[in-house]
Amino acid sequence: LICDMGHCQTTICVVQCHENKDDDDTTTTTSTRPTVLHSSRHKSLGAGSIDIRLFHHFQQSMPALKHMSSSSSTKQSKLRLLTGCQKLKQLLSQLGEASVTVENVGANDSDVTLSMSRATLQELCQSDQIVLAQWIQTALIVDKEDDVSNEDDEPKRLLVVDSVEVVGGGCRIPLVQHATILAV
Repeated sequence: LICDMGHCQTTICVVQCHENKDDDDTTTTTSTRPTVLHSSRHKSLGAGSIDIRLFHHFQQSMPALKHMSSSSSTKQSKLRLLTGCQKLKQLLSQLGEASVTVENVGANDSDVTLSMSRATLQELCQSDQIVLAQWIQTALIVDKEDDVSNEDDEPKRLLVVDSVEVVGGGCRIPLVQHATILAV
């Protein structure tokens, strides 16, 4: 199973590796040939969607940022807040609690400190975690028609996963790792 969470989208790929033995008169070599069993992508689930959730959370919960919902706030201040949310997400991937100070985004261009715990981030993004776990489980379902080794009368079954690779910009986010573990 390969889970690639980039900034804008996530790709799931289920690959099965077959060993090929080439018996020649002089040498015997073994090579591995991969076969893609499933590949799909989620166009709106990525590390950037977590940044947007943080942005909206702080915009709604902090009185100093309530003015940002109006059209009078500048694009620069919104971009600074979003960049602060990205930094906070990165820190929470390593630490249990983190704070980031964002300059010139509050009312009257004051500085604002964004603070959060990893548990709060996981609560905030729980719906994304559930979607990712269900999507991985769906990718691991094999229909009987597609699986020649399944001789039972069961129409569907879950593939056995030998290895999981989580790659991309969102691979360090604990909720992505947790969702992958839950699904497998």
